[in-house]
Amino acid sequence: MSDEEVVIGLEMDLLRADVRSDPAKLDRLIHRDFMEIGASGTRWNKESIIEALLMSPGTNTVVTEVDARTIRADLILIIYRTTSPEREVHRSSWWVRSSGDWKVLFHQGTQITTA
Repeated sequence: MSDEEVVIGLEMDLLRADVRSDPAKLDRLIHRDFMEIGASGTRWNKESIIEALLMSPGTNTVVTEVDARTIRADLILIIYRTTSPEREVHRSSWWVRSSGDWKVLFHQGTQITTA
């Protein structure tokens, strides 16, 4: 399995309710210097996003348009689209290899508006 396939799988894991409700799994997947700019405009760090995910592990989300780009051997960009009952969002995540493990360093969601 390629690094891109591994990282796509890890990104998809972060969308699963069983992972989002497990603090140990979240701690392993999220980099200590993590930052997110959410679709709502909220900025999150590792501690605040773990707290938010544990309180609300999410709803059924459909993922489409997944693309991965290796920037360097230790840095991969993932871009995809999510659709849930509440909204559609373009998402991007930067994953870095840290001590041999892939961890998400940055995530951004941009809500898709329809006219």
